[in-house]
Amino acid sequence: MNRRRKMIVVLGAGAFAAPFASLSQQKGKVWRVGYLSGGSASPPSGFLQGMRELGYVEGKNLLIELRFAEGEYARLAGLAAEYAEAGGLMAYGTNLTELHRRAATYVDKIFKGARPADLPVEQPMTFDMVVNLKTAKALGLTMPPEIMVRATRVIE
Repeated sequence: MNRRRKMIVVLGAGAFAAPFASLSQQKGKVWRVGYLSGGSASPPSGFLQGMRELGYVEGKNLLIELRFAEGEYARLAGLAAEYAEAGGLMAYGTNLTELHRRAATYVDKIFKGARPADLPVEQPMTFDMVVNLKTAKALGLTMPPEIMVRATRVIE
């Protein structure tokens, strides 16, 4: 997976984890983080370093579950939904169907004579978010309306 896509996953996870930062102070709690990658590499070393700097130790109070699409990016949405269905609180990432549709417009422009170097770089604009209300309830959390309104799928 390219760096931009990995950064989106990490930033997305960070944006949704921030409101729950006070929960991380519970003693004896082992936090589980699901990490998805379109490739087959390990999570970014900067993420692991940042977690260590915040007091999380893998195998002690942090468990990182790794899942890789092995280059089959269409599998990412399914892997993310799997996390949520298996008890994960949320899954968030680029809508790959829309991303591939936008890629087709680039190919069309090139077919029609555009030079690839002249085409602008586009950022993903459509994201999917799965929210698991069963897990939220089990954790004693109430999902904020700001998150629920952005959810593309809710597990009740």
